Amino acid sequence: MAYLSGLLTDAHEAQGVSFRFHSIKDCWNVAGLAGMLQQRLNWCSHAKELLMDIARSEDRCTAGRVAMLVWTIWKNQNNLVWNNCKLPTRQIGINSYSM
Repeated sequence: MAYLSGLLTDAHEAQGVSFRFHSIKDCWNVAGLAGMLQQRLNWCSHAKELLMDIARSEDRCTAGRVAMLVWTIWKNQNNLVWNNCKLPTRQIGINSYSM
């Protein structure tokens, strides 16, 4: 099962993506999701658990913004792996918010 840390980061490791809160927190702030995500990080330990809770308890707009943030982070990670370039975390947040 994917750990929550693998969902919201910009660093790649052999087992997946590792969590770097200090570098990605800015992305959450720009996307307007920092408060909601930080609250859940205290008790969610897996990405599935976090996403299911957001889907059950948040409105469609917020859940959609979280989905776009996750997709944008994933896309940025792939861009780093395959093209050796990535966006700054603030830009990831801006891109996910504007979609």
